[in-house]
Amino acid sequence: MKDIGKSIKYYRGQCHMTQKELAEKLRLSPSTVGMYEQNRRMPDVNILRELASIFNISINDILGAPDNTNLMYCSEITNRILNLDKNSSKNIEELKPLLQTEILYGYCTNLDLFLSDIYTISDFYGVSDEYIMGGSEIDKKTYNSIVNILYPLVECYKNNPE
Repeated sequence: MKDIGKSIKYYRGQCHMTQKELAEKLRLSPSTVGMYEQNRRMPDVNILRELASIFNISINDILGAPDNTNLMYCSEITNRILNLDKNSSKNIEELKPLLQTEILYGYCTNLDLFLSDIYTISDFYGVSDEYIMGGSEIDKKTYNSIVNILYPLVECYKNNPE
């Protein structure tokens, strides 16, 4: 994936727009557009959609992804992560360098890296990957306790099915 900030700046230039003009169309401040172009902030999936519409290109063009890339929208998962962060003593800024995708911004282009990030996030916050993906709320300690109780019972049943 290429430098998204350079991409935004390039397409803005192709449309002969100033940062201020683009900011007005996006209903954002010019400084936010500037931060996007400097890669100091990342646009979320809704802003990417608006940028693509304004520039008359695809989101994949902005992301520098090949046209056949399957862009996945994961805003529900992103919201779960952000809610986890609000209720955690952990700092999401410590998580960001560990991630390989744009999952915190509501989209992703690589399924393998996306799944890797899910596992990283679940380890970081101490919850199950199923919870991150939308399953029931259960932390790893509870999950491990349940497994430790059920596993011997299952093994016992396997050995004595009667």
